[in-house]
Amino acid sequence: MPEVFMPKMGDAMEEGTLLKWLVSEGDDISEGDPLAEIETDKASMEIEAEDSGTLAQIIAQEGDDIPIGGAIAFIQGEGEEVPESDSGGEEAKAEEGGEDEAQAQTATQTEAGSDAEGDEEEGEEQPSGGQADGRANGRFRASPIVKRLAAENDLDLSKVDGSGPQGRIVERDVRAAMERGDAQANGQEEAEAPEAKSAEEPQEAPQVGLQPARLPEPVEGPDTQLVEPTRMQRVIGERMTEAKQHIPHFYATAEIRMDAAMVLRKQLNEQLEEEGVKLSVNDFVMKACAVALRGYPNLNAIQTTQGFELHEKVNMAMAVALDAGLITPVIRDITSKGLATISRESKDLAVRARDGDLQPDEYQGGTITVSNMGMFGIESFTAIVNPPQAAIIAVSSIQKRPSYDENGEVVPASMMKLTLSADHRIANGRDGALYMSEVRRVLENPVLLMV
Repeated sequence: MPEVFMPKMGDAMEEGTLLKWLVSEGDDISEGDPLAEIETDKASMEIEAEDSGTLAQIIAQEGDDIPIGGAIAFIQGEGEEVPESDSGGEEAKAEEGGEDEAQAQTATQTEAGSDAEGDEEEGEEQPSGGQADGRANGRFRASPIVKRLAAENDLDLSKVDGSGPQGRIVERDVRAAMERGDAQANGQEEAEAPEAKSAEEPQEAPQVGLQPARLPEPVEGPDTQLVEPTRMQRVIGERMTEAKQHIPHFYATAEIRMDAAMVLRKQLNEQLEEEGVKLSVNDFVMKACAVALRGYPNLNAIQTTQGFELHEKVNMAMAVALDAGLITPVIRDITSKGLATISRESKDLAVRARDGDLQPDEYQGGTITVSNMGMFGIESFTAIVNPPQAAIIAVSSIQKRPSYDENGEVVPASMMKLTLSADHRIANGRDGALYMSEVRRVLENPVLLMV
């Protein structure tokens, strides 16, 4: 019987959320039919049927977090029988950790008179008595991702009630326990532990790492609204926090006179009007940032498990704001494309990003990012490096300011600030300064974008 699995929609994806079923049990399914809507850390999309038959069994429920490869449904073909239990795929079985074997082993240990501490050493945590809800045979059910999240935050999953299918502990249960501040793994032991040292012995101060602020409970008043972050927002928050904490950022800002670029843009738009093409300032900026990288490949780099990988081609990621978060579709090999082509691609990618129609290969593989807030009138800002990339350029608005011409006369000038944020492990301040000077040279002499 064909199983419907949670697909892998990106290199960094570990699990997805099932948002909505588009079919019901008993429906006839044809290959290619949309089955369900899922949400990943990048976008929301539909899962299509890879086989024809009858939707015999729905395993995952709306709102569940499912690991990659976890079975969410069965499609029954002609002559096939519906399985008696939800077995899931091989990866889903593996994540259960060999439950039957562990249960048999636990029973053997009980007969041998082993204590609770010995049970815990078998690799699955044992809950305290009376907490059967969310567990089976004295065992909790949780994916490796959920267990890792709990371990990173020092939580005892045996103290967490599961809200997933058949009492499974899912990510939202762990995060709720984190916000409440309960289910700590070492709280009970610390309260009951005897004094480890005598009063005469000096005690070392505990090593306290960076801990998130304790959050208050929601007020839930008539004039308040509680909004839970989407999966995309949670993942973006986690990655940006990690990037800010672990990437040694440095910044370099250049103020660029855009008069010549604006004149060229007007001329080109007049020529391209019949083709329905209208060049934006961002098209000029992205092309200039890519052209300037020719002499600074260490800023067009990706951090890998074995070091930084320098790229010759520039795959320009552009930040697109969504209601649910942020996504960075990619214009590949942008230096080989003209401004009109860049304009068409960027507009198409932005529209489909907001509609949730991007494919994974359209928002993966960027080597550097441009983030533009100029349309909002922002005069200057800095951006956070988007790992595993090594650099991002923040684009601000064009402002009219007084300047001086070659005769020393005060004249109006169209000025724009660009700010580079870069990873100091692969680039240094000199690299950033010289690169931004080259970006300025190209934009102030925009004919260089045409060669």
